[in-house]
Amino acid sequence: MPDSCGFCGIESVPDQQTLRSARIAELLRQNGPPLDAEKPALFAAIIEGPEKLADIEKKIAEAQQVLEGLLRERELVKLQLADAKTLLHPIRSLSDEIFHEIFSWCVYDWGYIRASAGCLSAESLDPQRPPWTLTRVSYRWHDVALSSSRLWSTVIFDSCRYSELKVTDRTCSFRLSTQLARARECDLTIFIRSSSSSDLHNHPAFALLEASAYRWKSLYANMPPRSLAAFSGNAFPRLCDLVVKVKARSPSAQRSMIVDTFESAPSLQTFRTISDADPCRILRLPWSSLTSYTCADASSEHNWAVMERLTSVRDLFLYFRNYTASPDAPIPMPSVRRVGMQEMAKFCSGAISRVFDSLVLSSLTCLNICFPEDRVVHFPKTAAPLIHLTKLGISCDFLHDQENVINFIEFLRTTTRIEDLRLGAPTLPDSLLLGMTVVADQTPVLPSLRILRFYPGLPSFNAIPFFRMLESRYKGDARTGKVKKELCDADIKIEEDYAENHPPPRVLLQELRFKRVPKPSFDKAEEIMRWDEICDELKVIYESM
Repeated sequence: MPDSCGFCGIESVPDQQTLRSARIAELLRQNGPPLDAEKPALFAAIIEGPEKLADIEKKIAEAQQVLEGLLRERELVKLQLADAKTLLHPIRSLSDEIFHEIFSWCVYDWGYIRASAGCLSAESLDPQRPPWTLTRVSYRWHDVALSSSRLWSTVIFDSCRYSELKVTDRTCSFRLSTQLARARECDLTIFIRSSSSSDLHNHPAFALLEASAYRWKSLYANMPPRSLAAFSGNAFPRLCDLVVKVKARSPSAQRSMIVDTFESAPSLQTFRTISDADPCRILRLPWSSLTSYTCADASSEHNWAVMERLTSVRDLFLYFRNYTASPDAPIPMPSVRRVGMQEMAKFCSGAISRVFDSLVLSSLTCLNICFPEDRVVHFPKTAAPLIHLTKLGISCDFLHDQENVINFIEFLRTTTRIEDLRLGAPTLPDSLLLGMTVVADQTPVLPSLRILRFYPGLPSFNAIPFFRMLESRYKGDARTGKVKKELCDADIKIEEDYAENHPPPRVLLQELRFKRVPKPSFDKAEEIMRWDEICDELKVIYESM
């Protein structure tokens, strides 16, 4: 096979040996003369050859000129095509506002830092990461990136990482000053981590952090108490969210410190501890002004001392790691609307139930409880009915022990106003489905239930008991007090004194929600038909996030 030119595609000239006739090739392989009859043709080739060769060379030159012109034209068309696609690309027509929004997704925000600070793998001063890299793509991207102060408003300062990477203090200070200048007067989200073996206030960048303190809106501080105390004396007029983790290896002298750095933060609303409750003991905060409180070790006595002062908290999140001692008297928390609780270890079993016995949550509307999968669950036992509680989330393993199902059903009988129930369980046993089924002439469990959610995955269940439970809730029955559609959709205001003495009216199930799961599949034709009928009656929603 002849080779072809990689540039123009024309096949190369064949080898001369393949162009000769067989007779000429035979004569060239020996020393004898050609025959007399062959000589005239050979003499003619000698005489006419130069002229023919000149004509051919001329034609080749002309063809080469045409080919070169076509090749240039081809490259021009290809270039014009590529340029047109580039110039007409939709990204060129995007406004600066859209670029600002796209760029904002390239950097960490407070929600991610607050939830995942323990696994952060980067810091905001790395020039090989956004937003720094966005300034080196094009002139327009450079201008857009620098014009967005919000893009530079998240500062992740990790002195421990700088030491590991051998980044000089001078380099850190220069990059930090550049980022703070580009953030201008924008509210700042700050993450600071320093080791217990070094003092942050001795770092050259400390002065820059301190000078920007009045712009801090959200702060995640992972440092020893002495470093926290170094910021004392600064004003924090914008600080709304505070997360504190005290270094576990802090010297005992530091653990006995009292830090008043944030005591006068007038806008502080949210506070969270990480790993333990030591920040509750060390810090002096405007506790009575907080609206959201999260404690990583609610079993600690330091947590109880603080909770007595949380007079304005609406959102309360407690994690239990040890056995929980109860306070001397129940703590009234009339402002609390939303509560989340989770037992983290085996030896704190029953902590959630004991805490509920120690709190008076007269205005509670939303409750989320999470139990590990290795225990008999103790659900809260409330002395007074939670007449305002309308949303309930439960995560536990009902198959671990039959007592879990019994205790859960008994708990549901005390929460008669629940309209939205979220279940997180690997399996829904038949006994649980039977307990949630509405039966004629019996007081139903969850008579006000409108929305039933399953999160985070699709639990395993037997189809028939599951279908029977759903059908009993959306079909209703005259003997159980079936209500009209208008009543289900009405916004009924229930007075407290009436609600305490009268059961709520029966309403019908309206929505079934699955989160991050594929659609349920069934093998039997009867089950498929029955599920289709349920989907026709209920609003079945599959949520991706």
